[in-house]
Amino acid sequence: MGLCSYLLIGFWFEKQSASDAGKKAFIVNRIGDAGFLLGVFLIFFTFGTLDYRVVMEKAATCRSRRPGAAC
Repeated sequence: MGLCSYLLIGFWFEKQSASDAGKKAFIVNRIGDAGFLLGVFLIFFTFGTLDYRVVMEKAATCRSRRPGAAC
């Protein structure tokens, strides 16, 4: 997604503002990707799986045992 944003916005590279906006879009998308990856790692290390159904079941039992706390 970051590359697509960079190429789409940066297409008008003759304009300095478009060039800067393309670079910013690429960097912001990289930061968002890092946050997403961190979230995936936290889910995996907390629940031991990335299977959506299993994670939801474990999260439901976790909340009933310790409301508001991490599992």
